[in-house]
Amino acid sequence: MRLSENIRALREYVRAKGVGAAFKRAAEVARERLVHPWEIIYWLPASAVVRLEPPAGSRFRVIRGLGELSPAEHAQVLAQLGAPTLAIWETRFARGGEAHLLFLDEQLAASRFVVWGNVAPFQNLVLTPHDTMGMDVRVDPELRGRGLAPLFFSLSIQDLAQRGCERVFAMVAVHNIRSIKTLERVGFRPLLRCRIANGRYRYEGSIIR
Repeated sequence: MRLSENIRALREYVRAKGVGAAFKRAAEVARERLVHPWEIIYWLPASAVVRLEPPAGSRFRVIRGLGELSPAEHAQVLAQLGAPTLAIWETRFARGGEAHLLFLDEQLAASRFVVWGNVAPFQNLVLTPHDTMGMDVRVDPELRGRGLAPLFFSLSIQDLAQRGCERVFAMVAVHNIRSIKTLERVGFRPLLRCRIANGRYRYEGSIIR
């Protein structure tokens, strides 16, 4: 994200949340960049996801290339995620990944990227061809607080289950309470804790019970 985009995003965050919340979030980001936090690997049998019904006006999509988007959809994705993120998506698309999108009243409400186990290896986890790892989850800040994140995960995983996915994995920093509550609401179970230290993943103890 360019400096001008960062500044604009910061101004919007201050306007929406206040100066105190902005300082708190800035401290969290700085901590994440300076010291890799402990993360929890969560997993869920895809068939066991909590099923949440989408509200009227919602539309879920899976794409495997930006060319599948309409011009209006592409403009929204570019505006919300930025060109650098779309460049990363293009690389992942070329390797066989897919993006999941949720539109609400034709507005992009949430997005995440999904990688199947036979598409890309992960240093911290061994996935089978019937497993998926989700990453880069984003909910439009203007739409947060409306229960869209659990709904989005539910729709995404239901779709994956219909296409043969057996297990779904996700990683979240231990201090990201909002994301942890979202995962647990749709049925995710904690597996183990890990973090990067000296360029390698380190694990804490045994499997979380």
